[in-house]
Amino acid sequence: MKSVLRSALLAFILSAQVFLIKATTYTIETGDFQFTQNFDTVTVGDTIKWVWINGTHTTTSNGIPAGAQPWSVELNQFNTSFTYVVKYGGTYNYISVPDAPLMGGSFEAVYPVGIPSVSIPAYNFSIIGNPARSSINFSFGLSKTSVVDISLYNLAGIKVQQLYSGLLSDGFYQHSSTLQQSLAPGLYFVTLRIGEGVITKRVVVQ
Repeated sequence: MKSVLRSALLAFILSAQVFLIKATTYTIETGDFQFTQNFDTVTVGDTIKWVWINGTHTTTSNGIPAGAQPWSVELNQFNTSFTYVVKYGGTYNYISVPDAPLMGGSFEAVYPVGIPSVSIPAYNFSIIGNPARSSINFSFGLSKTSVVDISLYNLAGIKVQQLYSGLLSDGFYQHSSTLQQSLAPGLYFVTLRIGEGVITKRVVVQ
């Protein structure tokens, strides 16, 4: 019994470590009357870090998802950085109050669709033709016979369409799935799921 509990505890610790490793810190430079960022989309659980370069500015939330914690922090030579952990999906808009409306920025936070697994018997999963229009074309390989589910999710992590589901033997596959006409243009995620393992790819629908 003790060995079972010990194994369960070890599994929990390892899974927690994997989750922590996956979190990413994104940096936004603040100076010269502008915010400089090299990203548009983050995942819930990631950290945003504003770094002071010069001048006196603020980073102030200016329209964020419901439930998210608002912020307003002055950045200057005495306070050179501010970090914010993203806990809700949606669009985050921010400004520098003294320089508004000319100085501002935004980013999109999405919920993780699934946890990638190193043991999943799939490889080389890719989207062919991105952005997609009326259909999504994808390819992947299997190292053993598996039940495969490939689905399309929106930014909120909600499944909007199943693209393929079935039992496949080992080998390499290419498939095309017609998109629903009611699907709005935008950023989506295509997931390949086998059991508890998931591989996720981003796709833009036009």
